[in-house]
Amino acid sequence: MTGHVLRTLEKMAAIVATCEPALLIGETGCGKTTIIQHMAAAMGQHLVVQNLNIQSDGSNLVGGFKPVEIHMLARPLYMTFVDLFTDTFSSKSNAGFLNVVRTALEHKDWIKLVKGMRKAVQMAASKLHNNSKREVVRDESERPGSNKMSTPGASTSILVSQWDTFEAELVRFERQQEQAESHFVFSFVEGVLVEALRKGHWVLLDEINLASSDTLERISTLLEHETSAFSLTERGDVEIIRPHPNFRLFGAMNPSTDVGKKDLPPSLRNRFTEIYVDECVNPSDLHMVVHHHFKEIPGALVPETVEFYLEARKQADRRLSDGACHKPRYSLRTLSQALHITRILIQRGYGTSRAMFEGFCSSFSTQLEINSRQYLEKLIKNTFAKTVKSKELTRSPPCPGRSKKTSEYVLVSSYWIQKGDFQPPRDDSLPDPVTTRRKFVLTKSVEENLRHVTRAALFGKYPVLLQGPTSVGKTSLIGYLAARVGQKCVRINNHEHTDIQEYLGSYVSDSNGKLAFKKGVLVEAIRKGWWIILDELNLAPSDVLEALNRLLDDNRELFLPETQETFKPHPKFMLFATQNPPGLYGGRKVLSRAFRNRFLEIQIDEVASSELQTILQERSSLPSSYCGILIDIMRQLQLVRQQSSVFAGKSGFITTRDLLRWAERRPATKQALAEEGYCLLAERLRKNDEKQVVKQILEKTCIVNTVIFIVLNLSLFQYQCNSGCNFCSQERHSPVASFGNGFAGQLFIR
Repeated sequence: MTGHVLRTLEKMAAIVATCEPALLIGETGCGKTTIIQHMAAAMGQHLVVQNLNIQSDGSNLVGGFKPVEIHMLARPLYMTFVDLFTDTFSSKSNAGFLNVVRTALEHKDWIKLVKGMRKAVQMAASKLHNNSKREVVRDESERPGSNKMSTPGASTSILVSQWDTFEAELVRFERQQEQAESHFVFSFVEGVLVEALRKGHWVLLDEINLASSDTLERISTLLEHETSAFSLTERGDVEIIRPHPNFRLFGAMNPSTDVGKKDLPPSLRNRFTEIYVDECVNPSDLHMVVHHHFKEIPGALVPETVEFYLEARKQADRRLSDGACHKPRYSLRTLSQALHITRILIQRGYGTSRAMFEGFCSSFSTQLEINSRQYLEKLIKNTFAKTVKSKELTRSPPCPGRSKKTSEYVLVSSYWIQKGDFQPPRDDSLPDPVTTRRKFVLTKSVEENLRHVTRAALFGKYPVLLQGPTSVGKTSLIGYLAARVGQKCVRINNHEHTDIQEYLGSYVSDSNGKLAFKKGVLVEAIRKGWWIILDELNLAPSDVLEALNRLLDDNRELFLPETQETFKPHPKFMLFATQNPPGLYGGRKVLSRAFRNRFLEIQIDEVASSELQTILQERSSLPSSYCGILIDIMRQLQLVRQQSSVFAGKSGFITTRDLLRWAERRPATKQALAEEGYCLLAERLRKNDEKQVVKQILEKTCIVNTVIFIVLNLSLFQYQCNSGCNFCSQERHSPVASFGNGFAGQLFIR
């Protein structure tokens, strides 16, 4: 407990004692949510956390009418049954019976579930009837003058009442089940806020300032007074819900100085008691934090760690910059990540100095541009691994298993990664036995990037964000690593109108024509332990992505409002994201600091020309001389684009992806090389003068005759459109995009 935390807890305790709603405001990573969670645990209170976003609706909190799915009705009934059964009978003696009921719920065997619960009701009625008789006899046998307080049958009468209520709920469940099977039925499902009101739970509305004013106004009555009444007008009844005496409401938000953040409406903010949670920068407090993580590790450099953290924060304001030329953000969350990673590496067999070097590089340096990264990595090495040789920092530790043949781990870039359960490991960097071509080429820079990504995957706990220019292999790098360890990898392509339902799921029509909730790809990946890539992350609205905050931080859980379920990720689940730097590419948005700070960021720089030539040759088996010509053409086109159209970027004419597609067509002559290049690069341009630039560079570099291009154009003009499109789509296996003015006949091409 640092002094910073103790002072905040003291303020929180005073607010809780007076039954006031509390609002915690502070920068990302300063520990707002953690402080509330710690206080709830210390007081034995159940805390419900809701991450709000721009698409949050009042029905997510208070409830709403939803299509009846039997398992949604059965789950709360089962939870009530288990609590009541264990209060009445010995759970150890009846473990087999409870297991049968649980299995019936999991397999959706409703007849068996109801039958088991019916039997339990009968058993409870018999036992409680006998207990009531014994308590009455015991009460009559007590002496009249005894001062001992007695409540004959008090506990038994309470259980009898609870079992009667449960039996009524069971009858209601049977009736709803019959209706759901024969009719299209909707039922009102209460939200987590209403449940907390009834049961006395604590509720934390995280990122409260992201929600719309209409959503927040729905709960404004709860902020007025501790006994304020709350009514469910959505259900159409007049029942008034009085808050349980233990109910408390908390809010947490970042200041409105960041992307996507806004101030709360004054009418709501004035009803909260505010606490500003400052960042922890006191050396003595930081010393306690580091010592807490390293108390069982001999030789840990606690004072040096504190000094490095403060120096890194200072240099972040002075000289460091990330891949987008912005100042990096180092918070207490960043430090905690580095300390946790260090502990994992030590448990995996790495030495203390090597583990601290790797851990702090993962959290502090991989997000930086090359010069800043080299400076900070030098500072990290001088602080934690000054006496360790460079070769020792890349040496792999012993295999975690008994032997390499029977091990459940795969060695990738000096790190042992646990194998997946979905397919045998496959190394795509090995040459194909038939064509001798490589699907993935490992050059020096690619191996360095792979090392960073593999190290991040080793921990498994933290999401990974890869940022870099287009066509540098960000997604391919993750796909290669997934295949290397035998892991299933799925991908979600984000766009400007990405909706949170694309991640979580939505209601669809099932095979019987009824509405049923179909879980999204993200939920399936969490449950089954897949790897998932959120591609082009910053194309999606930042305030929508903030709905994933609770999954991305140390809590690692995802709440599904439609089913009222909370999912904990499978141990092998990993979340990756890729994006291009904002400002350099159209439509890319700046992500908020609160969102980015949850990721381990890795900057992927452009591939050098010499390495790109190697990649072209290995992937396409194109002669080395032809690959050199392609590289020269790319350099010239990029130079022209930089000089003539600054705002279009140097990749306006050609990208690495275009170069790979060009090489994989494997032209046999320089003439064919030029023709393929003209079809690929020039034909997609709208202006004739730009086409002329491409044509001249191709002629000059490939040393071909201009007349051939005229013949080529004539033959293409005379060539039937139908046959040409078939040629592109079938022979080249490439998608075709047709551009032109209105009524130019693009849609008539078959």
